[in-house]
Amino acid sequence: MESVNAFSHSLIYFYSVPRIVRNFPGISRYTQNIKDRINWLRNNIDNIIKSKREEISKTPIDQKLKPDMLTMFITVNTERDITERIADDHHEEPMPDKAIEANFMEVMLGGIDTSSNSICFLVYHLENNPKIKQRMIEEIEHFLGKDPNSSFKLEDLSKLEYVEAIIKEASRIHAVLPVVSKKNSVPEVIGDYKWSKDTNFMLNFDGIQKHKSYWKDPNVFNPDRFIEDPGSKNRVYMFGGSLRKCPGRNLAMMEIKATLAMLYRKYNIELMGPLKESTVTLRNCDELKVKMRKRKNL
Repeated sequence: MESVNAFSHSLIYFYSVPRIVRNFPGISRYTQNIKDRINWLRNNIDNIIKSKREEISKTPIDQKLKPDMLTMFITVNTERDITERIADDHHEEPMPDKAIEANFMEVMLGGIDTSSNSICFLVYHLENNPKIKQRMIEEIEHFLGKDPNSSFKLEDLSKLEYVEAIIKEASRIHAVLPVVSKKNSVPEVIGDYKWSKDTNFMLNFDGIQKHKSYWKDPNVFNPDRFIEDPGSKNRVYMFGGSLRKCPGRNLAMMEIKATLAMLYRKYNIELMGPLKESTVTLRNCDELKVKMRKRKNL
């Protein structure tokens, strides 16, 4: 996890800190420490890719391959392709190892820290809003049942509309990705200003999601705003937007819903200290101490 966090931090560090500054005495050691952790992560990912390639090569051609993400990356546009092959003039070659490594690291960054931090912030807001928490528990028990050990299906999670509104509201106030950088590929006119090609723009999601021009009582935790005004969902950038919206958004939403359901069907949670957070590339929940007790009615 330290290496994954170092990779996350490096996205801003190497982007914003000039090379000459990174090599100053005292700072150069810190720079090298980040590089060492990233290299360790990359070497291990390369070994995982190599091992998976060997596994695929030893699997008989008439035997189905395991339908996992790494197998998909390795076999796409090959005779062992496990996907519904989408080939065109720009995407007809197999993925080289460097591209597989980059995608693998992006999935690790986007699929680990984001969900875990989101759940931490959700618990914080729920425990500070007991009426909202109780209403959430009632919806969970209505659709999934009161038995904390009973199983549920994907379609059951899709019925949890209020839970989804809570997740969006927590993301609005505590955006895990508060700022995103974009670069224009062609000259643009934005806000009556001319911007040359390759201008770096910083999109302040945090500011947009708390701006009083777009939200009534923006600092109040109110999930009902997403039920009363369905259009509000288009002003929250939990998963980004447009063509590059997070490809794992549906999985992440179901994962967070399932985690909340399993937690609150079984436990009473009590805050034992303040929320401690920090922001580098992501907004991190550094510490949230809680006490968990099994619910008395179980």
